Amino acid sequence: MQEFAAPFLSNARYTNENAAASSVISVNDKTTSIEVTANGGAAILRWVPRTETAGVGAAGSVLGVAGSTANYDHVIPANTLRRFAIPIEVMYQAPSSMTGANTTNGLYQRVAIKSATLLGLSSVLVSEF
Repeated sequence: MQEFAAPFLSNARYTNENAAASSVISVNDKTTSIEVTANGGAAILRWVPRTETAGVGAAGSVLGVAGSTANYDHVIPANTLRRFAIPIEVMYQAPSSMTGANTTNGLYQRVAIKSATLLGLSSVLVSEF
């Protein structure tokens, strides 16, 4: 259900205030969904694969530039809350008593967020569930 708060408390929260650069968030091993709120302007989101490391070009960054350099997966309209189920990145992980649902189900473990406004004059709030 979009536009409704989750029926339980989040297990982590992040804020990207007025930033022109993207922030990469590593979700914890229990996280299976996130909520993203764009305040004051639209926001963009990109699921970052495990294979992208700091040595690979613009690793982990999300670009909202029009044309061939844009690499975002989702756009969150201004002043809107969106909930996303974290997509599967790797098929089946061997279960362990020490891992949470994110790791066991092979879900993405990193997400990049950024304000979509040119000057970054807006806030992007992320909660993990």
